[in-house]
Amino acid sequence: ANNNAHGAPMAGAMGQQAPIIGIPAPNKMEVLRAEITQLLQHRNYEAAFTKALSASTADMTVFTCSRSNMAEVLSGASPVLSSPILLCTMQQLGASLVNTKKSDYRIELDWLQEIALTMNASDPTIQKHVPVVLQQIIGGINAKIAENDPNLRRPS
Repeated sequence: ANNNAHGAPMAGAMGQQAPIIGIPAPNKMEVLRAEITQLLQHRNYEAAFTKALSASTADMTVFTCSRSNMAEVLSGASPVLSSPILLCTMQQLGASLVNTKKSDYRIELDWLQEIALTMNASDPTIQKHVPVVLQQIIGGINAKIAENDPNLRRPS
């Protein structure tokens, strides 16, 4: 076999190490969740949300929102998240509403509402993108309502 004089595996013909058996590779999403959780614990919200958005999965954005103090992130004289991060978060939460089947959209709906009330839509860095994102969200919600999703109906 490809072992050296001490019985240790040697690099293969292409210089690759033999895989270590029995130690599972860390799941990328688990590592990302741990990194985001640590950033949130240090109240580094911009970095945490940026990292969540970089995963390009709405689930990671919902995860980050669910572990954040919404009042701390979105209340006050100005939100602690930049306008581009707020808009991207809004877009991901809207995608989560449309693309997942679950019984409770409370996190998504609460955060969407608060971001809509907090975000400065006239900020030059996002101004031209706001109408597109809002139309995507409205279209997605209307499609869900058309599917008779009871979670998106207004209370009677």
